Amino acid sequence: MTRDELLEALERHRSEWEALLSRISEADLERPLPGHAHSVKDVIGHVTAYERWVVQRLREAMAGSTTDLPIDRVGYHRYNATIWREVAPRDWVGVLADSHRAYDELVRTIRALDDADLVGETDLVRALDPRWLEGVSLGEAIAADSYRHYAQHRHLLEEAAAQSARS
Repeated sequence: MTRDELLEALERHRSEWEALLSRISEADLERPLPGHAHSVKDVIGHVTAYERWVVQRLREAMAGSTTDLPIDRVGYHRYNATIWREVAPRDWVGVLADSHRAYDELVRTIRALDDADLVGETDLVRALDPRWLEGVSLGEAIAADSYRHYAQHRHLLEEAAAQSARS
């Protein structure tokens, strides 16, 4: 995958994500979804944390630092539990604004990559923690923690949009 292909996929999926969010009422953004422990606001904060995490990894690697982030040491489940706890008390306005900032930072950071970084073994890739890449290309790892992450939680946004439409 090239940088432009990655950016195009990210933009397309983000537009779909934002369109779904626009169909959810303010009240339903904060309300836990039926059968789920979290609200749409919480899910937005969760996805945002991963986008910030990707940006942090990439920027550190671009600066020549080897990345070693908390998620690498504690694993996804414990990291996610921390994210859910941190986002729970926040209001939806702040979480949504943070989400837009994180997305913009992600796009800017990806634009600074070369196509070779996304598919090959470059100095930047060698600086990344191999626990993140787990045998996949950098492009695939970025996709997994950005636009493919949207897809993992899309059903929750769809449920909330349907709930808002009934209200």
